[in-house]
Order: sequence, then structure tokens, then C-alpha cells
Amino acid sequence: MLTAPQLLALIGVWIVGAYTPGPDMLLVVQRSLASRSAGFAATAGVVTGVTVWLAASILGLAAILQAREGVLHWLQLAGGLFLVGMGILGVRAAWPGAVEAVRARADTALPPSHRERANRPARRDYARGLATNLSNPKAVVFFGSLLAPFLYPGGTGLSFAASAGIFALLVALAFAAFTSVVLLASHPTINGRIRRFLPVVDAASGALFVVIGALIAVAAIGALT
Repeated sequence: MLTAPQLLALIGVWIVGAYTPGPDMLLVVQRSLASRSAGFAATAGVVTGVTVWLAASILGLAAILQAREGVLHWLQLAGGLFLVGMGILGVRAAWPGAVEAVRARADTALPPSHRERANRPARRDYARGLATNLSNPKAVVFFGSLLAPFLYPGGTGLSFAASAGIFALLVALAFAAFTSVVLLASHPTINGRIRRFLPVVDAASGALFVVIGALIAVAAIGALT
């Protein structure tokens, strides 16, 4: 049986993990600065990915990947290369607008070349959020390691209802954490100061995706060799 202190410990670790800076948080902040709807679309994609990895962990995929580390490292390499590619495309798309924004620092409006990019369809932000989250297969191992002591307290598995309740709670907490970031980053006080530099933010975010993806890929290559 899962005790109240154990549940509170799980919730605390999960919330800290949700707010920890990484590709998901970077993407949500970036899109929230473009618009609140874009931030929510990206959040929906990220949380969908969290739901997939969390379900996979509960169903035992974490144990399978831990037993077959080679598969995990190949998936990690693919995810890292995906982030690098996404970052390069992001920098290329944002660079002209970033140059315009720097040259017209007194203008509070977005550069014309960047307005269409800032207002792109929500489905694209959702897809990008989902792909960004799913590009990190180590999440399923992390979730599995995190959940094991709580799903199997004392070596005895929880009931289906209890496991389902924890699953729903963690998904809801992840959504709440990213939603709070969306509301903060898209707040008029913050957004008004940063919005005209959105192309610069996008270009910098793309560069960070390249760095993060490269580090993930290098780590995977090191583990494979």
C-alpha cells in the first residue's frame, strides 16, 4: 500500500522534474512568447509525449530497454540527431527576422518576415511539442526508475485502480506545470517586453536545440563504441 508520505515524495520529485530546464521547457517558453495559444499547443504535444512514456514505463518498457541498452542508445542517438536537425531548421527560419529585430530595436512590433512564423497553425506547435518529448527515449527509463518504488511498495504491486490514479495524477501535474509556464511567458507584462525580439529568441532557442541534441548524440555514440 502506498502511504501518504510516499505519495507526497513522488509528487515533489515529479514537479521538480517537470520544471527542470530541458528541450520541452525551452520549446514551451519559446512558443509561449509567440502567443498563448502557441504555448498551449506545444504544451499539449509535450504532455502527450509524457503520457506515452509514462504509460510505457508502467507497462514495463523501461525494464526492456534497461535489459537491451544497445536499443536504448540507438534511440537516444536518433533523438539527439532529431533535435540537432530541428535546431538547425529553427535557426535558418528565424535568422532573417532576428537580423531585422536587431536593426529595428525601437519598433515594438514583430518583423514582417516573422509574423507568419509566430502565428503558425496550432497543429504544428502540437506536433513539435510531441516530437521534442518523444525524442528522449531515456525518459521511459527515468520514469520507470522513479515509479518502481511507488508502484511496487514492499515488493507488492498496487491495484490497477491505484496505478491508474497515480498515472492520471502525474499527467495532470505535468500539464499544470507547463501551463503555469505558458501563462507566465505569455503574460502581457513579460510578453510586451520580449515580443519584438521573438526572432532573436527563436534563433537562440534553435542554437540551444543544436547544442542539446549534439550532447545527447555524442553521449549515445560514446555508449555504443
